[in-house]
Amino acid sequence: MRLTPAQIEIIKSTTAAVLGEGARVTLFGSRLNDQQKGGDVDLYVEVAAPALMQKIRCKVQLQERLDMPVDLILKPLGDRSPISLIAKREGGML
Repeated sequence: MRLTPAQIEIIKSTTAAVLGEGARVTLFGSRLNDQQKGGDVDLYVEVAAPALMQKIRCKVQLQERLDMPVDLILKPLGDRSPISLIAKREGGML
């Protein structure tokens, strides 16, 4: 995984502050591969009641605090869409 412990803490604390303590955060995509370089941070987050403004606020804060691009997918708990299944299968919970 190509995130530092400090970056992981920023992700966890920011998502909890903006989206609530119950937010489940999964990292997926290129940052899981130690052999790759660069790339954005792909996050799949499940919350009880996703709201567009919360998603925007969370994405902006994460990009500012991490100083790198973030792709944020926000879905309701238990979502079974194709992207949700891929992120849960291939990703790692933070």
